[in-house]
Amino acid sequence: MPDPLRPSRRVLRTTARGCPVLTNPRPNRGTAFTQTQRREPDLVGLIPPQVLTLDQQAARAYQQYSAQPTDLAKNVYLTALHDRNEVLFYRLIGDHLPEMLPIVHTPTVGTAIERYSFEYRRPRGIYLSAHAPEDIERSLRAPGLALTTST
Repeated sequence: MPDPLRPSRRVLRTTARGCPVLTNPRPNRGTAFTQTQRREPDLVGLIPPQVLTLDQQAARAYQQYSAQPTDLAKNVYLTALHDRNEVLFYRLIGDHLPEMLPIVHTPTVGTAIERYSFEYRRPRGIYLSAHAPEDIERSLRAPGLALTTST
């Protein structure tokens, strides 16, 4: 079966329709889909009717981020945003990089790794276990693995 995502120069094209568009963080733009863009992949009625610009979405996401009580909660919020809408995630991080870098990287990511079993959301990447060293090489050859970060 061909991959439903077919990247082009500036547009990510998809053959997906309805909910699969909204559950894939790459094509999902949330409320930034225009009324016209909502008709083609059958999104009408699946998202709120108001169209928001990326600027408006980023402002709302920053308010939600700022309301999180701890750095770990902020990390969990950003991870969930990344799992929903990559464009908005990268826009928010780009707009607030000095503030958010310690949340998505050192030192908060260390806490997030320690608390992983309590905060598990969606798998992203590979997970290596010292208790199963025989599986490490196979895991590192996983299809689609583009970058490895070790902590």
